[in-house]
Amino acid sequence: MSMDDSSPRLEVGFVIDTGDSFGGLMQLQDAIDSTEAKVLAEARVKAESKAIKQRADIEASVDRQVRLAIAQRVSDVAKSTATARDQVAAQMLVNAQVAAGLVPAARAAELVKDQIADLPLLAAIEAARTRGLTTEADRATKALADQRAARADLTTAERSAQFNTDMASGNDRLAQMREELRLVGATDMERVRALATLKATQEAQKYNPGDRAAYVEQQVEIAVGAQQVVEKQAELNAELRATADLFDTIDQTAQRAAQDMADAFGNVGSAIGDALTVMTGYYADQAKLQEAHKAAIDAAGDDQKKIDRENRLFSLRSSSQQISAFGDMTAAAKGFFKEGSTGYQTLATAEKAFRLVQFAMSVRAIAQDAIETGSKIANSVARIAVGATEAVVNAIKSLPFPLNIAAGAATVAALAGIGVSVAGSFGGGGKNNQAPTNSGTGTVLGDSSAKSESIRNAIDALKDVDTVTLSYSRNMAASLKSIDSQIEGVAALVVRAGNIDANAGVNTGFKSNATATMAGIGMAIGGPIGAGIGAVLTKIPVIGSILSGLFGTKTSVIGNGLSGGPQSVGSVLNNGFDASYYSDVKKKSSFLGISTGTKYSTKYGAADPALENQFTLILRQFNDAIVASAGPLGAATGDIQNRLNSFVINIGKIDLKDLTGEQIQEKLTAIFGAAADGMAAAAFPAVAQFQKVGEGTFETLVRVASTVEAVGASLDMLGTNTQAMGIAVKLGLADQFDSVSALTDAAGAYFETFYSKEEQAAAKTAQLNGVFGSLGLVMPATLAAFRQLVEAQDLTTTAGQSTYATMLKLAPAVRRSADLYGGCEKRG
Repeated sequence: MSMDDSSPRLEVGFVIDTGDSFGGLMQLQDAIDSTEAKVLAEARVKAESKAIKQRADIEASVDRQVRLAIAQRVSDVAKSTATARDQVAAQMLVNAQVAAGLVPAARAAELVKDQIADLPLLAAIEAARTRGLTTEADRATKALADQRAARADLTTAERSAQFNTDMASGNDRLAQMREELRLVGATDMERVRALATLKATQEAQKYNPGDRAAYVEQQVEIAVGAQQVVEKQAELNAELRATADLFDTIDQTAQRAAQDMADAFGNVGSAIGDALTVMTGYYADQAKLQEAHKAAIDAAGDDQKKIDRENRLFSLRSSSQQISAFGDMTAAAKGFFKEGSTGYQTLATAEKAFRLVQFAMSVRAIAQDAIETGSKIANSVARIAVGATEAVVNAIKSLPFPLNIAAGAATVAALAGIGVSVAGSFGGGGKNNQAPTNSGTGTVLGDSSAKSESIRNAIDALKDVDTVTLSYSRNMAASLKSIDSQIEGVAALVVRAGNIDANAGVNTGFKSNATATMAGIGMAIGGPIGAGIGAVLTKIPVIGSILSGLFGTKTSVIGNGLSGGPQSVGSVLNNGFDASYYSDVKKKSSFLGISTGTKYSTKYGAADPALENQFTLILRQFNDAIVASAGPLGAATGDIQNRLNSFVINIGKIDLKDLTGEQIQEKLTAIFGAAADGMAAAAFPAVAQFQKVGEGTFETLVRVASTVEAVGASLDMLGTNTQAMGIAVKLGLADQFDSVSALTDAAGAYFETFYSKEEQAAAKTAQLNGVFGSLGLVMPATLAAFRQLVEAQDLTTTAGQSTYATMLKLAPAVRRSADLYGGCEKRG
């Protein structure tokens, strides 16, 4: 049934003034027409495709597939193009409405979205009318009307919800403003409490009625607590400022009083006045320092590095002020005695001791500051200064004690300021001459710093060959899997054992020798009295703690783990691997807070026998795997074993300090891989000619042996004599293919296509006989016998599990062989 061409077109999804936007309506109608064409095109392509599929001959079939592919691609492009045109038309129409002032700009995106959503139904209506499908056109028209009505209802509901939300938010803000106006003139705490109560009450409306009071109470408590912190902080800052101002006033008053005492009482009055001003000046300086320290800590915020640095500086400055004050008070006290008297000399000696400590702390402060800034000095400047260092140090050593100490400390600090360290010039060594730890490097061709990945790479290489019918590859894959599992077991043992070290008897930390050192300095300065004063200074709590950090030795453990000295493979196979626990110890001596020498040593202890046994098992499996390579490579196993027996393995020190379980396993894998590389190189020196850049020797050996075995098996299946072929020839043949599996696949396809069933049956039977022979079994005569053999395996043993798994993998090949070899029974 056809429809009258004069029937009206469908209206768009929103009200449009047709008088002002006739051009826009025409654009929309064009979009609908194009979509209609798209619908018809899709129907026609499907109909033609079905008709094409009913034809028969090959050439026609090819033509049909080509036409179908072209039609599909043309249809896809038509769809995307039509969709893009639809979207452009809808956007242009809305743009015109916005430009004409008929549609608010804020609704433009929404209207475009609605128009695009209507396009599929509009297109369907037009397609139905074009084809005369009245019923379908009516159904589509009703669906379009329903869709528009539902969308209008949804839009109205969403706008109402947004209006309600915005009004509620505005009411909350008005309530807050009224409350703030009411609180004008109230205290800060009253204001915080009231506003927090109002805000929490507003927020609590989203919770259950029974929970609202608890929420309000909690939020008010939080706000009040925060305000209390602010007030306490302000109170403390005010107290600090008041204390500093008070002591500053006292100090100024004391200075005036001291001058009056000197004028009134002469030397004694001057001594009393000086002692008073020293004390009041010290307290005033301490108050200012405390205030500055508090400000610096506040400014640091959450930056822990800045906080730690400020704490160190505050401690040093505070201690320096104390020592300086003690020295100044001792100097002032000399005024109570006549110059040259015993009392005067005793106080003079005490003053020298205090001044020495003050000097030492100043040197320490200079050195610490130099350390922080010295790293910024260019290396070239440091190299220029090195030439002068030796002459300076020699001059220091020529001075008498204790002048060389003072000169040495000052010179060290000065040199440190330009980036030159002369601490070692005072004696005590400083170089770490210990052997480096083993990280599994040095065996990868072309990169001596790369860690060996021979184990993992060898496992990956075997994935490219048939590890079921190829005996060497099967056994090697099983060995490598076992080795990888055992290395994981070693890592687990280490983690469970906890501390793998030889730290017994090692007392780490700083050990002070300040008492003896200060007594010796005091003896040199003031004789027995000076020695006593120097020793007593170390017992005073504040001064003693400072001096204790300036003189002594710091002991630390810089490395610990497992160690294995040089031992031959033959010794490991016969007697087991000999391992030890070790700890590398560093002792650093300091004088006046400056390093004067560093010594290194290594302590050893007995290792866990279980770990030693695991090392033995892993190295034994490497030995067996390498010896097994003799078969594919045509070498005598006795010769290979003799070479391995004489090869010396030197695992060295394996540093496990602060490593996670995963990091331990990764390091052990690299170290054992490097050991296997060395063993493989010793057993098969000629394999080096086939080693690729980036390979370890063991990885190369596995790749070469498995490739040679795979090539030989493929050629044997084809009846080709491989006896005269060398390793290089077989590898060259394999290189003609993308991979070893590509070679074996090609040979297999050729074999199945061009060889008779009798030839295939004979070759497959011979191949399977070899596989069963490598397992120590005889190939069953029937399928029933094969099944009985599979079911007879003892799955409680490792050997039984391995044989069982291999035979399950062989089952498809056994069945194919039975099908080819017609005389083999197929059912038990």
